[in-house]
Amino acid sequence: MEEYSDVIKKTIKKELKKIGYTYDEVPTLQQEYLLKIEKHISERVLLTNQLSQDLKKQKFSSKSVAKNIGCSRTTLYNYNVIKEYVALRIKEYAERRPSAKYFDLWIVRFCFLRQKRRKTV
Repeated sequence: MEEYSDVIKKTIKKELKKIGYTYDEVPTLQQEYLLKIEKHISERVLLTNQLSQDLKKQKFSSKSVAKNIGCSRTTLYNYNVIKEYVALRIKEYAERRPSAKYFDLWIVRFCFLRQKRRKTV
């Protein structure tokens, strides 16, 4: 199995090639800086990827809100202000998330029923 430093060096060599340099022609001091830079960047990329995966696993829904604040989902449905507030915040959260591919079904159903109710009034 390759060591971490070997993987870092391979990455540096590949990236240097893109900008017209070879690793061997770069002075030793600059190679050391490149190693530090690539380690820093690689760690940030790894952290970002891990956080992105964690965010994708998070489900933000009326059920999760109710569970986390210690009330039943029915409580959220019983109070219009609370119901609309939760629906709004979940919708805003979903719109900001780049990985969001769908809305909570409750939000879609709520928005549809709300529009229908307003048309009949």
